Amino acid sequence: MKLSTFDLNTATIYDLLENELYINLSEAEQSITTHQINKQEATHLEIHESSTVLRAERVIYDQFGKAVESYQGLYRPDMYVFRIKTKRKLL
Repeated sequence: MKLSTFDLNTATIYDLLENELYINLSEAEQSITTHQINKQEATHLEIHESSTVLRAERVIYDQFGKAVESYQGLYRPDMYVFRIKTKRKLL
């Protein structure tokens, strides 16, 4: 069964992966760095070409360690805030 057979206007990809295709999303690895944008990126982001933006890269893995999704995104630092919450499980 393929994701293209589902209506993505009524369901999220993650729900379909887990509930219909039985792919358990077990972990993700993400990095956030700075990135000097090029002319094309500057045009899309409507900022100066010499600007620096935030670059996020993420890979989501299934229960077997197989990569399910890879994502790269550029963010204007004047429009986004990244918050990270960590919690430690006490024994």
